[in-house]
Amino acid sequence: MKTVKCISDQPTVAVLRVYSRNIDNLRRVKNVRLPQQENINVHPISLKRSEIDPSGYANMASQVLAVFMVFPNESGYVDVPSVSASVNTFSTKNKIASNKVRLNVKKLPEGSPESFKNAVGNFKVDIYCPSKEKIEAEKPVNVTVKVSGEGNLADMSLPKIEESPDYEVFAPKITSHVNPGLTGMKGEILAKYILIPKKAGELIVKTEAFAFFNPAEKEYVNLGQEKLGLTAFSHDQVLEARSTVEKVNDYTNTLLETVDSPVLKTTSFKVKEKSKFNWNVLFVNIGILIGLFIVYVLFKYWQKKQSKIKEKPSQKPLGSVAETEKEIEKA
Repeated sequence: MKTVKCISDQPTVAVLRVYSRNIDNLRRVKNVRLPQQENINVHPISLKRSEIDPSGYANMASQVLAVFMVFPNESGYVDVPSVSASVNTFSTKNKIASNKVRLNVKKLPEGSPESFKNAVGNFKVDIYCPSKEKIEAEKPVNVTVKVSGEGNLADMSLPKIEESPDYEVFAPKITSHVNPGLTGMKGEILAKYILIPKKAGELIVKTEAFAFFNPAEKEYVNLGQEKLGLTAFSHDQVLEARSTVEKVNDYTNTLLETVDSPVLKTTSFKVKEKSKFNWNVLFVNIGILIGLFIVYVLFKYWQKKQSKIKEKPSQKPLGSVAETEKEIEKA
């Protein structure tokens, strides 16, 4: 078993490589499963296969299947379990496993501040209200706590908003935008809170104190608390502060919601899905179609008859010249 030295909550990059004397077997390796264990956190860097190297270890072809980061969360010797995969052929399905790796995890230096939990890297904390509208007492307002930087960002404990008699705070919705970096996971994590001010006036929203260990500087950094000043207004103050356009829009919306206008009642024109089929309408339509067909046939018959009448001669045929002279002599 190979032993690797590292520091608690700092990443160790692991490369998963497969070997085979038959290159075709490398293309059949599927279903790679990264290790999972309570004392480590694993994050993939890349699951894209590399090009096959035909001259690998002991004249065997090799290929990189995955690259991932391992964050040990405790000190001492930590065993990273095997990575498993399957090899599918036309007749059999075999399971393969990698070798295990032991991490010799060192403790972080002494003298950590009270606000330090498990953040290792380089981070920044911000608190802000994303909405620009006026805050009304006893109405919900959104407040976001953002932690950005690089390190064990995806696994560390985030600073929470402290409770206060001036407001009520609810559990946040966590949104993560994190990607692998050079010294850990890099990006930002947003904790989106909902606060309800209990009264009108000035109030200060505070986060818990936050500290982290910076491995580049080899020292602890205490950021303390982040504060956000808010002003909550009463309902009457919010109404008075509205512009003329906002008041007109509010009045119009209220009017449309309360006035019984037939134009807005579109549901009365909807066809009921479960209504019975009207057979009388069907028979009437069929009768109309048959009548139109009979009229069309009679019209065509009359038209044909008229054409035959026009073809008959209107005068008797003229006789010869001799017959004409005899008729003149008789006269």
